Amino acid sequence: NYDTENHGVDEEGDIYGLLLGYRLALKNYVKKDFAKRIDIRVGAGVGYADWETEPQSGEPPDSDEEIIPVCELTMGYMF
Repeated sequence: NYDTENHGVDEEGDIYGLLLGYRLALKNYVKKDFAKRIDIRVGAGVGYADWETEPQSGEPPDSDEEIIPVCELTMGYMF
């Protein structure tokens, strides 16, 4: 069943975060010609979200705070 009662955006809030990362050049570990153009980026961090839900029928707004773990693993190729 499709939920027709709760639809659309009914929350507003702020998101703050911090991500720290490190870039590894593949040429330092692989002795092939193609490796000099490839790098790998790894990162870890944390995010904080504070959502304020819309009040319903005169009630005070609810506060929904969350701590969100953030991670990154990307591989890039430089042309």
